[in-house]
Amino acid sequence: MGGRGIDGAILIDPLPGDEFALALAEAGLPAVTLGRSPDLPQTPRVDQDFREAMDDVLGHLREQSYERPAFLSIPEHISSTDDMKAAFVELTSDRVVAIARDYSDDAARVSASAALTAERPPDAFICATERQAIGVYRAAADLGLRIPADVGVVSFGESTLARGFKPPVTAICLFPEQSGQELVYLMTRILAGEEVPAVTLVSTELLIRPSSLRPF
Repeated sequence: MGGRGIDGAILIDPLPGDEFALALAEAGLPAVTLGRSPDLPQTPRVDQDFREAMDDVLGHLREQSYERPAFLSIPEHISSTDDMKAAFVELTSDRVVAIARDYSDDAARVSASAALTAERPPDAFICATERQAIGVYRAAADLGLRIPADVGVVSFGESTLARGFKPPVTAICLFPEQSGQELVYLMTRILAGEEVPAVTLVSTELLIRPSSLRPF
């Protein structure tokens, strides 16, 4: 790394044991992260209040008479997904946590299909990403289930992809552009020798669309 002559680094969703994060720590170089870094626990970070976001999602699903939501997670310990899962478990009682092998729509389809054919299936899915939501849509179609009448779907992440679903998917907007700006601003201040906050929170917004508006 010394040969590259970098002054610092911005890390996005670092995983435990990330070699680059460990090299930064060994070299004593500054870093900022999107989400927590297990290997750089004191590093300034940009993050979201996922508990508040999950509370908004669950409140909306309750208003639409969904009674048994599932959270679609993955095995890897990425801080954003871990925080979503922790908030979901804390805020729900009759809960389902489905584990897909990765973030792909194929993996989500397999996991959602298994959950939907279980003895007590969920009636809504909260997906960590939009690609997972695609998998849930495909699983519902395979089983002849209707969205949102039979299964509600909410996704963390907002884009033209989410808006283009049929029906369009309810999404939590994470404002990634603002997160990027905050990360660059933090690094600029650190390199200038300034003090920066340990955590900079970027707001989220629940964008309600037909995928979770249950017909009464």
